[in-house]
Amino acid sequence: VPANAPTDCLPAGLRAVLGDVAQRFGPITLLATNKAQTDNHAPGSARHNLHLACRAVDFRPQPGKMDEIMRYLRVRPEVDGLNSY
Repeated sequence: VPANAPTDCLPAGLRAVLGDVAQRFGPITLLATNKAQTDNHAPGSARHNLHLACRAVDFRPQPGKMDEIMRYLRVRPEVDGLNSY
């Protein structure tokens, strides 16, 4: 986990989801938790603010796993929103 993507600040449910995703679909690379790391997060936007509050995660899965992971995350009650880019 990069130093700029800590998980200790995430809500317990979200940490559990990340663990479940890694266990089911293979290792994931965390890109951002408490900071917005891409241009897809405009300052002041909901996504940007969720990152600042450490309530959002950007991650990269193993190649070819994104569709499966998205289907899985859609049924998890701990996940409020999804976006893939």
